[in-house]
This record gives sequence, C-alpha cells and structure tokens, in this order.
Amino acid sequence: MRKPPYRHPVTGHYRDGKYVSRYTRGEGDRPRREPRSRKGKPEGEAGFRTVLYYPEGRETYKVRAGNYTEAVASGVGQAERGGLPKRVRVRRLKL
Repeated sequence: MRKPPYRHPVTGHYRDGKYVSRYTRGEGDRPRREPRSRKGKPEGEAGFRTVLYYPEGRETYKVRAGNYTEAVASGVGQAERGGLPKRVRVRRLKL
C-alpha cells in the first residue's frame, strides 16, 4: 500500500480544461533524517608540486607542507642548483 503524502503546497494548474487553484495536500510533517556525512580532506600536511624555473632550465619537486609558503621554502631548500630561481610555481596535489 502506498504511504500518504507529506503536507505540501500544490500550485494552481489546469485539470480537464478547468483551472484548479492552489491548495495544500497531505498530512503530517516530513520525517527528519540524519544528515549525510561529507567526505572531507584529511587534516594535516598536504602534498604540493613545486617547480623552480631558472634561466638554464627547471627543477620539479614533490613536497609535503602545511601551506603554499612552506611548500615554496621546502622546494627551494631541495634545489640542486645554486642561487634563487627566477620564478616558482606551486600546485596542490589531489589526495
């Protein structure tokens, strides 16, 4: 057997060529459900890809850091070439 509908408004419409004005249908309120849990990002350090650009070429490193600033510092710290790079690109890796 079909359950009766919850109380809800019905908008005006035409039935068999005649206009039916809006009305309320059903009885009772909607039952409350538990909210679905969301899959969040894990807390802690994230993975970043740091690309250091030099006039002679580039170097790429995957680093673990808490934020973009730490990722740049970690990438420059791992650099094999001497001196500072001309440009740095940091991208967060999907977990």
